[in-house]
Amino acid sequence: ICTVFSETHRIRSDITGNAARVTLEAAELDRDFVFNVTIAAPHEPRVCVEEAPDDGESRVAMLTLVPHFKLQDVLTEFVFVIDRSGSMGGAKITSAKSTLKLLLQSLPDHAYFNIVSFGSRYECLFGQSVRYTEQTFRQALNAVERMGADFGGTEILRPLEAVYAMSTPAGYARSIFVATDGQVSNTEQVLELVRRRCPRTRVFSLGIGANASHHLVDGLARAGRGTAQYVQDGERMQGKVVQQLKDAMQPALNDVVVDWGLKGPAAATGPVASASPEGPEAAPAKKKSLLGFFTNKTAPAPAPAPTGAGVESDEERRQRLIRANQQYAARYQ
Repeated sequence: ICTVFSETHRIRSDITGNAARVTLEAAELDRDFVFNVTIAAPHEPRVCVEEAPDDGESRVAMLTLVPHFKLQDVLTEFVFVIDRSGSMGGAKITSAKSTLKLLLQSLPDHAYFNIVSFGSRYECLFGQSVRYTEQTFRQALNAVERMGADFGGTEILRPLEAVYAMSTPAGYARSIFVATDGQVSNTEQVLELVRRRCPRTRVFSLGIGANASHHLVDGLARAGRGTAQYVQDGERMQGKVVQQLKDAMQPALNDVVVDWGLKGPAAATGPVASASPEGPEAAPAKKKSLLGFFTNKTAPAPAPAPTGAGVESDEERRQRLIRANQQYAARYQ
């Protein structure tokens, strides 16, 4: 551990090798307590293995790694969905506007974009997403300058439905950025909508202020295979926002599997459980924590590969091994 610091509270930290003790200098519990830890080698993979205390035959492994892939950015349509309800008044709407300006200034030249404001009603800046040009950029900046927290309550389902109903430019992937400070009464319905539309459309979320709903903000990112970030009052947001934009331009990883290098039936490469908030299908450059369950008990053998004239393809083999691993895991869950 190199440093421990907080941008939300005053703290003292005592660091000893791989351990650190953090002490709050004042019990200011009116907002989330966020502290950051920097370590000497953050990208080195690590694995922790725990053995079941009851039978000594079962083990759980947690592998933490940062994947490194050379992937080209994808052509992306960006739709910014901004909460302008009454609760966003004051510093929150100012923060949302600053965030939106930064995002607009950071868009690539080939991007398409749109801005949707929502509250009790919603309003789209353009009828359909437009190409990012000097003219549309200036038009968007002028609209952002005029934004206020004057849209009443918080209703996010209808604006999201409207965004999904819009056509996506040919050859482009769509990424939705949602910035909000509150919670809604129909969160599960909202998340189900996002889940149904994924992976064709990914969702990235930004919680603004101390009262942002983690269930909504984290849930949007998880269901939409994006990432979630939070901005507290007075916190620097540039790094978080720009990183989300970079994530949106990277292709998502789908059907992630891990070969744990074991012999026998447990060696079947299968889908992994993830301890990361965004799940194993998220942006490839993000740190992942993957969980694997192993046992020495006898497991069913995978179904044999096709014989005769048919030759098993790599994809058929992968699917066969996945099914075998799922059956194995279900039996000893």
